[in-house]
Amino acid sequence: MASGPGNQARSFTLFNDTSLLIGLGCAALLIVWLVFGLVKKVLGLALLAAVFGAGLMLWNNPGLLHQLLGAAAAFMGSN
Repeated sequence: MASGPGNQARSFTLFNDTSLLIGLGCAALLIVWLVFGLVKKVLGLALLAAVFGAGLMLWNNPGLLHQLLGAAAAFMGSN
């Protein structure tokens, strides 16, 4: 390909296209929203499972339950 005044090579870079940048930004926002939504659900389920597991452990071990209630009463200042 000969270069001359009538045959100029056009310089194209990927990030000069405005609509491409807007599309990439929208896609990135969608991905971030989906990831954080999923993380929020997983953490909520993990917290729920931890509370359920602690309750089950205290239900099956009355000695631990009484020890925990005694520590909570001592912390609150009641006798």
